[in-house]
Amino acid sequence: MIFRFDEFEVDEARFELRRNGVVEPIQPRVFDLLCAMARRPDAVLSRAELLADVWSGVCVTNDALAQAVMSLRKALGDTSDTPRFVETVRGRGYRFLGKVQPLALPLRAIADVPHLGKLRAEGASPPDFVSTAQFDALLPRLEGDGGVVLVTGPAGSGKTRFVEVMASTAQNSLLARTAPVGAPDLWLFVQVLRDLRKRGAALETSLLAMAEGADQGHALASAAGRFALSEAILRTLERAAEEAPLLLACDDLHAEGPGTLAVLELLAPRLRRTRALLCASYTDAGDPSPALLSLLGLLGREPSATVVRIEPFTGAEVATFLQQTTGTAPAPEAVTKIRHKTGGNARLLAQLVQRPSQDWLREPDVMTEALVNTAPLREGIAYQLRSLPPEVLTALTMAAVLGPSFSVAPLSAALGLASVDTLRALDAASAARILD
Repeated sequence: MIFRFDEFEVDEARFELRRNGVVEPIQPRVFDLLCAMARRPDAVLSRAELLADVWSGVCVTNDALAQAVMSLRKALGDTSDTPRFVETVRGRGYRFLGKVQPLALPLRAIADVPHLGKLRAEGASPPDFVSTAQFDALLPRLEGDGGVVLVTGPAGSGKTRFVEVMASTAQNSLLARTAPVGAPDLWLFVQVLRDLRKRGAALETSLLAMAEGADQGHALASAAGRFALSEAILRTLERAAEEAPLLLACDDLHAEGPGTLAVLELLAPRLRRTRALLCASYTDAGDPSPALLSLLGLLGREPSATVVRIEPFTGAEVATFLQQTTGTAPAPEAVTKIRHKTGGNARLLAQLVQRPSQDWLREPDVMTEALVNTAPLREGIAYQLRSLPPEVLTALTMAAVLGPSFSVAPLSAALGLASVDTLRALDAASAARILD
């Protein structure tokens, strides 16, 4: 989600606060506080609400919130005496005064729970995670409105399923799956061209070799070659959209090679003049490649681009989900515990409710074991860890030995580092959402 107010932009996908286009320094927790307030402008938010949103599952005092508010005001150039953005409401909490303009479409990951019993009986995969109301808001774009829809969120939030449902809903669609390890660059377009050829489409000579998987290094080596390639692909997509509007669905842009992303950077802005719509997902965790950052930066300024961020479940949504899927109204303390353990992640919640026993509702150790033994969680954590430098990984490894709660002094001693260097490593882990 991207918010704009006055001279500021808040980019949740990039964890950036920008003033007049320039990135401003802001601490991760302070950034989370800004996002929580900007989502509900003009509303008086109690201290309890903000603590639950920003420090979910972490025991902190009101002093921590007051310090974060002070840091937020400093980042925005605001004051408590004459507030422009953050107002203190005596005895109640805080209110965000900025005139917020959302620049991207938010999406809440709500499970399609009515079919869960059938899925359980058949031993099928977890239910779909698509918010019907928000999904319906995008349907007009399938009727010939060319351009781009980007779907982002953490691993397991439902991005892949969203793209798949978009593809199955469209009358005319091409679906490109995640590039496997060892796949050649331009794999997205290789899949698209092969699919078109199966449908009987005639491919231009310059694209026939790509469809066969031939190396395209010569075409990608120069700006002129990349432009010619993008033009040929654009003409092909335009022909494919002649009979019916075309949806080009792509899963996991972050797994694509630099060549694919460079060609997309040339292709995407020109789609708005066609009847072809690109719907692509990417994970917003980890350290994106320079090619992906360049593409996302361009699309962030593209008028035809809509950004959909799939948000985790709130505590109230976790309670509703558990009641509908288990048939039992969970105790508030159980909801708090489950929300903290899963982070509101749709896939992890689905993994829990499909267990034959409901012991995880009562035993935190059982719930932790159930979650840790799921491939999606391991994959998500592994993806985030791969983006961190060695010194941060070393600090995290030692911190894990010390336990879930630790002090900086003994950790610094174990690492042989000054406290300031240890804090710098922990800040990097916190920014990557590995550490609270």
